[in-house]
Amino acid sequence: MIAALTLPVALSTPGQELLLRRADLADLDALMTLLADDPISASRGDLANESDLPRGFKYAVTAAS
Repeated sequence: MIAALTLPVALSTPGQELLLRRADLADLDALMTLLADDPISASRGDLANESDLPRGFKYAVTAAS
């Protein structure tokens, strides 16, 4: 479904307007923080820093954008 979307696209919610767009390398730190904040990641001790960055993750973000 998301692959069929023409991005970026504005989304309206009751509280605010959101912009759905593809992630890029500038988003990597925020994505890592979100992933580390996940209860499963937190239970493994993930720190949302370079040591948690899986090999190829930068490549995947770049390839997806």
